Order: sequence, then structure tokens, then C-alpha cells
Amino acid sequence: MSVFTKDMARILYESCTDDTLNIPYGITELEEDFFDSKNGADFYNFKRIYIPPTVNVIQHSSVYSESLDLESIDVDENNPYFRSIDGVLFTKNNEVLICYPCNKKGRTYIIPDGTKGLADYAFANSHLEVVFFSKIFDWNKHTYVLQIKNSIYSD
Repeated sequence: MSVFTKDMARILYESCTDDTLNIPYGITELEEDFFDSKNGADFYNFKRIYIPPTVNVIQHSSVYSESLDLESIDVDENNPYFRSIDGVLFTKNNEVLICYPCNKKGRTYIIPDGTKGLADYAFANSHLEVVFFSKIFDWNKHTYVLQIKNSIYSD
């Protein structure tokens, strides 16, 4: 079941019946509290999110932090605003890592070259222990964002 705003631009609720949550084509915005359990959302069992080419606003990356089984975020290749690299959500230009899925496999992650920043809570609830980042990455702006268990390294 899907519940939309009157103009059909924003999704207010989407039930998930299998392990993939497909955001419907035509949705342009995912609101900050879209995945919040206080809204009665049933999002705790999905492993993948598919974001269509029409989504142009994701108000806050912590929308995914309650999806503890999330392994991958997939973005349609025709989306002009966002992209997915190995299941991790980025801005289209790759400059901002928006969300590392909570239950993505692996304990180590290398932030791709060209990534200059992180969205708030980009690594919230992840199982990562080590993160590598390039020298171009502005670490001072993001010390409060990473919630990594052990170590963070620069090349």
C-alpha cells in the first residue's frame, strides 16, 4: 500500500512486502521522517531500496538509520541528482556520501576518490570498523558524523 501527497510528488507511506522497497516512479521527495517508526512505517525488514529517476530531494540521510536490515541502496542510472556506488548512496557528482547501508557486508570501507564530504549520520548504525578516505576529504567537518567502532585512516 502506498500513501502519497495530493499532488503525488511525495510519498508519505509505503509498505514493504518483500526484501526490496521500490520507491514509486513519479515521487520527487523523500521527507526526513519517511522511515520513522513513529509514522507507523513498516520498514524494518527490507534489505534494498530502489530510488527512481524522479527523486530529486532526500531531506536527511538519517531516514535510513532505522532500516537495520538495509544492505543496499540502488539508484536508477537516469536519476540526475543521486547515484549508487556498490549499494552506497551518493550525490550524482560523487562529492557527498549520503548513506552507507546499516547492514552492508564488510567491516572496512574505502570512501571513493573525489568524495569531499558526508551527510549527517551517513554511517549511522553501520557495522564498519575501519574507514579509509582520501586526502581531499575534509575530515575536520565530519568528525561528529562517523560512528565507526575502531579506526579511520587517510591515504
